[in-house]
Amino acid sequence: MKKLVLCISLILPFWAFAQNSHYWSQGFGAKQTFLSGSMISTVNDNSAVFYNPAGIGNLASSEISINANVYGLSMFYIENGLGEGNDLSSIRALLFPQFMGGSIKLKDSKFSMVVAYMSRHYAKNRIAIFDTQIRDYIPSENGDEIYNINLDLETLLHEQWGGVGLGYKINEKLYLGASGFVTYRNQKNQSLYSRTLVSQDGVTFDPISINSSQRTVIDIFSLLFKAGIQYHSGSLSFGGTITLPNINVVKFANGRFNETVTNVEQYYPDRMDGEIFERNSSYKTKYKSPLSIAAGISFEKGKNTWHLTAEYFTPIKEYTVAIPKTPYHIASPTDKSSEYQTTLSKGSLLIAETSARGIFNVALGLERRVNDKITLNYGFRTDFNYFNGNNENNVQFDRDLWDLYHFTIGVSSEHKQVITTIGLDNAFGYHKNISAFGDANIPNFEDENLSATVTGKSTVYTYVGMLVIGVTKLF
Repeated sequence: MKKLVLCISLILPFWAFAQNSHYWSQGFGAKQTFLSGSMISTVNDNSAVFYNPAGIGNLASSEISINANVYGLSMFYIENGLGEGNDLSSIRALLFPQFMGGSIKLKDSKFSMVVAYMSRHYAKNRIAIFDTQIRDYIPSENGDEIYNINLDLETLLHEQWGGVGLGYKINEKLYLGASGFVTYRNQKNQSLYSRTLVSQDGVTFDPISINSSQRTVIDIFSLLFKAGIQYHSGSLSFGGTITLPNINVVKFANGRFNETVTNVEQYYPDRMDGEIFERNSSYKTKYKSPLSIAAGISFEKGKNTWHLTAEYFTPIKEYTVAIPKTPYHIASPTDKSSEYQTTLSKGSLLIAETSARGIFNVALGLERRVNDKITLNYGFRTDFNYFNGNNENNVQFDRDLWDLYHFTIGVSSEHKQVITTIGLDNAFGYHKNISAFGDANIPNFEDENLSATVTGKSTVYTYVGMLVIGVTKLF
């Protein structure tokens, strides 16, 4: 018996195109950005509140610093993203404040303090495609048919941290510190996906359409704490930090899903037209960050100082990011088959789940002092993706499967107690054999085996570049 599964429109698992599944995608403080975050053993400026709060105790003076990603470019190219021969691409400009901080070195005290704000994650991407194909999709009808596909996918991730760090100088060699942050994470995924099949004369049969839309938003306020240590001995310095998992405090979420199938009954009498609709503003939601442990070493020789840092992020078991408190459906299909009713009885279409695997990242940096005023900074860091969740979820917040590799370069200049730093942070990524987003190439419309299954593979190429400028005033 011929059957057309109602979800032929591919209830689209929404991919997070941005760097949602990476812990080291962003740098903080211009100098640390261009050293790729490698100097946790010697950091002693405002960025120490994030990289190693022990460095706050080693501040040379009070200071105010402002750093911004003056211009950023995020590019993605997904080969065969919608099936063989149907590529997807996205190019977006990025502009946002990276880091702002102020420090106070307490007079006649071994304590120093930093107050800071930072954009912990920022990513915004959109992929839109419209395509028309003409061929014989329905052999029993005369002539070719016109097949239109319209796809619009958008992701937004903005995570902001505000915090305070305190450093303590035990002696000239040993420093301890701790910092605490209030974090706000806003994440939005939405998709529009429509497909229509019409006869060229417009009258042979009624237009067949299959449409779906989806939108899910979460807002979460959390608390997060970090502690660190630094030890200096001659030309060698050592550092270590531990970052505790976040504690969710205030949480909001809402979502909507809609799918309709029109005029399919012309060819599949037992699988009639229908609609699924779900909208829910009452959600249970949470977001988990891992425990992480970092260690670093620095070695100074002549005009050069080498820095090496490694950080391990513990795995996170699968958990539910968002689930409606009172899930419900409004469905109007005339199809009463047990297969379709089973689909509806499985619960909410707006459930989002994820998990994370353990990640080990490494950063290498080189400071080269040209003279007393000018320093060149070079860096490299890995930025492996942590996604380890269920690929079958209708809603997915942390799913980009590619690893990133950052190459950084910058220059710092000091003049009249003002340090100006400028440079580039470049990230490259590649991953092959990823399941395609969908399939724009439908087979013979009268095929007995027509289904919504996506079997194609795609390859992702990505580049993210940031021009960063930082200014620090010393007091």
